[in-house]
Amino acid sequence: MTLSEEFKLLEEDIQKITEPYVCDVLKRIVNVMKSINEKKILEMFGINNEYDAMNFVFTHEVNEEIKNNIFKQFGVDVVVYNQLVNIKNELMVNPEEMVEQLNVMDNQLFKFILKQYEFDELGKGIILLDDAGLLEDEKHSIVKKYGRESQMTMRIDKIEEIVSKMKYNDTIKKEKIPEIQQKDDTKKVEDLKKQEHEVKKKEYDVKKKEDEEVINKKEIEKKDTKNNYRIKQMDVLKKHIPIMKNETGMKRSLIIFDSITDGYDGSTLFKRVYNQNNIYIVIFDSQQHGFGAFVKSGINKINEWNYVSEHYLFTIEDSFMKYNPRKGVKTGIVINEGSQCLLCIGAPGYGLVIYKPPFAKSYCYNTSMLYHAEDLYFNQSSEENGFLIKRLIVVKVMN
Repeated sequence: MTLSEEFKLLEEDIQKITEPYVCDVLKRIVNVMKSINEKKILEMFGINNEYDAMNFVFTHEVNEEIKNNIFKQFGVDVVVYNQLVNIKNELMVNPEEMVEQLNVMDNQLFKFILKQYEFDELGKGIILLDDAGLLEDEKHSIVKKYGRESQMTMRIDKIEEIVSKMKYNDTIKKEKIPEIQQKDDTKKVEDLKKQEHEVKKKEYDVKKKEDEEVINKKEIEKKDTKNNYRIKQMDVLKKHIPIMKNETGMKRSLIIFDSITDGYDGSTLFKRVYNQNNIYIVIFDSQQHGFGAFVKSGINKINEWNYVSEHYLFTIEDSFMKYNPRKGVKTGIVINEGSQCLLCIGAPGYGLVIYKPPFAKSYCYNTSMLYHAEDLYFNQSSEENGFLIKRLIVVKVMN
């Protein structure tokens, strides 16, 4: 609906108002509004010519009816406008072709394009000379030709900046990989990363497996070594059991305690030897030395010394060697419950002191004060340099 049609409807509505004063005021307002035609109203929005009209429509979201009305007021050719819009849209897509088109375009069309990017005729010169790669003096000549030399200093930097951005964007566009190719490359990169990850995972798995094999091998070797030690210990013991039986005149033997199966609990050890006769307490240290003590009888107290009359120390390595107590010396054995020190053989402060594993604190001390034996007969230990026991076995011999 045009303004004339709107005014006509408004006048009809005013006639229906019964209040005379209001009616007169509204009529005066309508008369004032009629004196301002549509073209003047558009000028109030900065639209003074066909180029302003095209620029306003281009930069504002207006519907088709308003656009046609504005173009009608200033005689804008819609076909020309659509052509300019297409050129404008292509400007950021391919600025070099755009410049070539500007060279042959009508000057009026060129003004419109320049206005979209805040260029004036000075801008045309800058675009052309940059595109042609002209020297600085030629640039100044073109600027002077357009009659805006006084504005050159003020505008040239801005225009060159805009042109530079246009060319930069064009370069980026030309160098940009097509979207499909970019997706392919992205997929290739992802596939490569995936392959690298799989290779690293395989390398990690192989390394982990190798480490596990090394650990397992060491465990097996350790186990084999331990088993070999245990086998060797039993071989040594079996070799000397006949001698032990012969020493006591007995015919049979029985292992009544073995730390491999029974552990190192003092209470358990005491229960196994309580009131037993003819027992050999055999100790193996970490260096595979074998030694111990024979007790005829009399172990019936725990955590206290059990002094016995028939008793001696011995070693079992290459041969069976026994070391009797010195004459007049009182010797015996104490088994401890709930202590790191499992047992002592000899007398308080002297003899063999045996600690539970893993404490490497066992030692031989001044055995020569109690027995016809030196400490070194058993091993090279001392109170300051203790040894670790690896096994304790109690053998009972009997008829």
